[in-house]
Amino acid sequence: MSKLYISQQIDLVIDCEITGLDFADVTSAVINYTAPDTSTGTLTPGVVNTVAKTVGYQILATTNTQAGTWLLQPVVTVGAVPIPGTVIEMVIHARYT
Repeated sequence: MSKLYISQQIDLVIDCEITGLDFADVTSAVINYTAPDTSTGTLTPGVVNTVAKTVGYQILATTNTQAGTWLLQPVVTVGAVPIPGTVIEMVIHARYT
């Protein structure tokens, strides 16, 4: 995998394979995050692929402004039950010019 840098557009795709979950039953999904500065938030995936069992989100270059380690956790909802996926780390590097 190549390095990711500040001000780079990132097409994020997270595998949400959850044992026993039929992805066709997913009614909504979010990606919760903790930024390097410890702020938290939620991204609403633009793509939920029920066949590949992934969620996707496009991080725009204009919003990718913090270097460091980001923690990302997909959460899919079936009916009214949120089901969290595995937390992953995404490292964003500073640009050196």
